[in-house]
Amino acid sequence: MKKIILTLAIFIFAGSPAWALTFDFSGTSVNGIGSATMEILISGNTLTAALNNTSPTTTSTDGTNIPGITGFGFNLTNDPLPGLTSWSFAARDSNDDEVVLDASGTGEWVLDTEYKLEGQTFDIFPNNDNDGVNALLYNPLTGLPDTDGSKTNYFTTAILQIVFAEAPGFAYEEGISPYIRMQRVGDGAEGSLKLFGIPGDDNGGGGGFEVVPEPGTFILFGAGLLGLGLWGARRKS
Repeated sequence: MKKIILTLAIFIFAGSPAWALTFDFSGTSVNGIGSATMEILISGNTLTAALNNTSPTTTSTDGTNIPGITGFGFNLTNDPLPGLTSWSFAARDSNDDEVVLDASGTGEWVLDTEYKLEGQTFDIFPNNDNDGVNALLYNPLTGLPDTDGSKTNYFTTAILQIVFAEAPGFAYEEGISPYIRMQRVGDGAEGSLKLFGIPGDDNGGGGGFEVVPEPGTFILFGAGLLGLGLWGARRKS
């Protein structure tokens, strides 16, 4: 009986962890700073990326700074790559309401897995052929309206979720993966940036994944501890 309960407790403690990693992005162009954060969460076969545009709203010359995210991407460690089951991408409008930006490849943003636009496994970018500054992702503090002339503006937090046929492995590679692109940076909105992610302080500075137990794991672990307690009580009696 002791062996069975201890084995169960060890199994429950192991559980099915989720893996979390945060990245910071920052750069300057035409006296303006473009900055962002990206949080990656992998749970089972699902990868979720939360993207925030944190760019300041003024330049170093006290001008207006409105960097917009025009794309981002990352690599996976899987070889071969896992099959793609489904994906979704959503951002916010100026009222902080959710706006879905994908629709089976015909939405305002697309997920590219074939052409490797930026040399990454996955590239996500606006689905338009105009001047390249439509449907960008802005810091909500810019105060931009939803429609700016002929352009549609969206705001972060933006959430990408990809479901794979098997568990994905996220690849952090310095100067390669992950990355984001920005336009309309700095004075006159004339600058552009390509920025690479730096592991945030929450990762302990080493770029490793942080294990985040899922809610079900806590419940099962508690049940395991209860079982051990009951076994201990019975043993004493």
